[in-house]
Amino acid sequence: MWKNKKVSGGATVSWVLFELIEYHLLALLCHLMIVSLAALFLWSYVTMFLSAILGLWILSILGGCCSFLTLAYIALVLLFTVPLIYDKYEDKVDSYGEKAMADLKKQYAVLDAKMLSKIPRGPLKNKKKV
Repeated sequence: MWKNKKVSGGATVSWVLFELIEYHLLALLCHLMIVSLAALFLWSYVTMFLSAILGLWILSILGGCCSFLTLAYIALVLLFTVPLIYDKYEDKVDSYGEKAMADLKKQYAVLDAKMLSKIPRGPLKNKKKV
């Protein structure tokens, strides 16, 4: 391995990254996905992009606090319990979901009235069709 400098350099960089700096693999993967999503943003929708970035950012924060095996175990437990709980309490969950959506729409209307509508926008230009 020491004769091939590319392999030994990559091993050294990964050792420094994970052992000395104490950077976690899950956080690294999430940050790499964030960068790839930023590249895909050029032809993607803004809301989908921002929600994916937010989800990956939250996942990278959780990855810094817990090990990968702990997060995998929590995800596995949630995958088995959440559908069971939803089947058992479907009516209550749906009513809370509707209330939450109504509250979110009210909050968005307030945000739109106070901040988003005040952002100056330039005139729209007509695109040339080929």
